[in-house]
Amino acid sequence: MGAHPPAPPRAAALLAVAIALLASGCAPFLSTFGSGSAPHVPFDSPAWSPGIDPGDAWLRHHLMRAEPARAATLLRDRSHLRPRDDLLRDLQLGTVLHHAGRWAESDEAFARAEVEADRRLARSVVREAGALTLTEGALDFVPSPAERMMIPYYRMWNRLHLGDVEGAVVEARRATSLLQDIDPRADDACDYLFLEWLSAFVFERGGEWNDALVALRRIDRVHERCGGPSPGADLVRMARASGFPDIAEEAADRYGLGDGKPAADGEAVVFVQRGFAPHRTAGELHVPIFPNELADLEAEGSGEIPALAALVGARAVANLAERQRWGAAFDDHPEVWLGNALGGAHILRVAWPSLSPATSTSSLFRLVSEGGSAGAMAVGNLSRALTRDFHRDGTARMLRAASRSLTRYMVSREVEKRTERRGGEEAGAIAGFLSNMALNAMDQPDLRAWSTLPAEIAMVRMPLAAGQHRLFLEGDGAQEIQLGTVASTAGQRVLLSHHAWLEAPATTPPTAVVPH
Repeated sequence: MGAHPPAPPRAAALLAVAIALLASGCAPFLSTFGSGSAPHVPFDSPAWSPGIDPGDAWLRHHLMRAEPARAATLLRDRSHLRPRDDLLRDLQLGTVLHHAGRWAESDEAFARAEVEADRRLARSVVREAGALTLTEGALDFVPSPAERMMIPYYRMWNRLHLGDVEGAVVEARRATSLLQDIDPRADDACDYLFLEWLSAFVFERGGEWNDALVALRRIDRVHERCGGPSPGADLVRMARASGFPDIAEEAADRYGLGDGKPAADGEAVVFVQRGFAPHRTAGELHVPIFPNELADLEAEGSGEIPALAALVGARAVANLAERQRWGAAFDDHPEVWLGNALGGAHILRVAWPSLSPATSTSSLFRLVSEGGSAGAMAVGNLSRALTRDFHRDGTARMLRAASRSLTRYMVSREVEKRTERRGGEEAGAIAGFLSNMALNAMDQPDLRAWSTLPAEIAMVRMPLAAGQHRLFLEGDGAQEIQLGTVASTAGQRVLLSHHAWLEAPATTPPTAVVPH
């Protein structure tokens, strides 16, 4: 951009007052004007978290109080608390119906979400273009890669509970298709081991031994780096069943399994989902645009927006880095706004979402029966995967936000100039400020996310002798979660799934028995 002489401040006193009002807290008031208010969860609810959307907080509150039916009612009522986006609502509804044990209804919601997510992903290029001019919250919600991974995960469990093994195999194939995009050498591979394990178990149950072997070999490739339960015995068994004795012998030797023959006992496998994934909170960045840059923008119009957006985006990223390092950025201080405004700069507001920490249980669970116990081992970290997705899109999101902010500036500047011609400089400055505030209020950060997902997933395996066994999960201290009584026979695997809510009352989920 070329050099221009500094533009004289337009109605500097009025701009100074405007900046002072902005810094004093009028901006939050104006940004929420007309948006309505939502009742918050009780102040002592463990679901409460600073900045969480009230609807998301209520969903978590009801789930943690073992009230999934009330959460489903909230999603189905035409209330301002439920998500306005149909796809996001189906994802949330599928989750709460799953926890309510309403497997068929849950699967119907996830089936709709699965189809719509694929359709929207194919149109994501059009969405990116629209986000340069529209606030992102007004566009269709598109699930992140980590969120898409969880659709077949829940659908496999639903299908197993309904006794539809073929349907579960279909979802296992979908899961492995999504997992093909994950480099086994990347950290992402560790975060999705739970999906690999469940897919392998489902393929084995459906008699798809070759597919089960492929899934187990992927687990084998990352096991040494990622840890978790050993796939050795399963790998040996599936390799032999699939007609690959060389693979079986190599795995038996590497895992120290001797002849590699499977144990005669049955087995209980429990997938433990824990806590809640991180949620998004509203925030904003303030970036100055200096007089010579404003002159370039006004001289060249919308053609200058991409270059200036890149510059504004770089300043905003620098501000974010300062916040992370020092707790606040230099441009965040009201006196800095005021000084820049008095010098002729425009203080550009960029709506920006932040990611909160995940809420998780601290318990290290063990599966206990009258015959012994076994410790749970991590097989997935959704919190980390979702955070990675969030930051991976950060640069593009910042560019879109900066472009929208610059477009709003041009609109408000045109209002200012037209008013100035009719009513003078001070009237123009006031009109420009008010129009800018109104446009800022319309542009809010996109806080939509699948907020009922767990933060992490662990798995525990324990051999069971033939007979009836009462199982429970034991956590730190006196925490005990009853899982009910299961029947075990030789050569059978009992699969269970439980979500350990933070400070939630214990519940007894149904079980799915999956024989070899």
